[in-house]
Amino acid sequence: MLCLAPILSLLAATCYPFVGVAAATAAPPPAGLELSYDRPLGQVARYHMSLDAQGEQRSLGERLPVRWKAQFELIEEVVAKGTDGTLWLRVQARLLDLTDAAGTLAGGMPARWPALQVRLSPRGELIDVSPATGEPDPGPRQRGLAALMVQPGPIVLPDRGVQVGDEWEYEAGTTHQANRLLSITQVGRQKVARIAGSGSSPLALDQSSPALGLITRLTGHLQQQSRMDLLLGRGLAERHTGEMHLETKSEVALQLPDGPAPFEMESDLKVAFDVHLVAIDGQPVEPR
Repeated sequence: MLCLAPILSLLAATCYPFVGVAAATAAPPPAGLELSYDRPLGQVARYHMSLDAQGEQRSLGERLPVRWKAQFELIEEVVAKGTDGTLWLRVQARLLDLTDAAGTLAGGMPARWPALQVRLSPRGELIDVSPATGEPDPGPRQRGLAALMVQPGPIVLPDRGVQVGDEWEYEAGTTHQANRLLSITQVGRQKVARIAGSGSSPLALDQSSPALGLITRLTGHLQQQSRMDLLLGRGLAERHTGEMHLETKSEVALQLPDGPAPFEMESDLKVAFDVHLVAIDGQPVEPR
């Protein structure tokens, strides 16, 4: 079976999810608009995330189709904030619904994911991911999941003022993004920046669990095309939609008295995602 926990946590950290009840109208942006994820200490944002995965797994010469859909609730709480705008978020995910048409999950999707602490810059650069304070030891599977989350990230905002139509790139190691400010619209009392992004990143995971005698190694590549709406007055993403293409190769080795017994798996998955804001500090957000 393919371990989908790293992919799901990756999506949970990557999809930083639009508020409004009125029709959007065009508004001229100010010159050199500064964009940032500027959220107040203590803010609690609740999102709904839908995932639609299709593809295949390959192992032992057999090809297995992958076809599942899932609905999650995500809770993001700002638990700390640095003087430079750095944010520490406590992120909790809960499974709401799951349809597994091909039977590849085999009941392996947990109903509740361990809470994680995500640290990111005001631009959206992921700095660190770790188990949240007070959480029990998540075990090798969840620790590996957290390690994988650190590599790709949400749409990274520009380090300069921009106007509609401007493009910018972001690189960190072998991770690359190319993004563009599509529009600034007025929605009720809110101004919303719509941003299109594309990016790619290698995936790597090397995790061992001496107590279980397991060694897990994963390599691969992720490509993403997405669109995000950012609430300018709140520094908060309102909606993030797109598709991720993940190609991975993994090996799980079980240490036996007569030597390791490896099990290899390759996967090629396309995962469509839609993450939208449903409440801020307990106050519902009207969908658009």
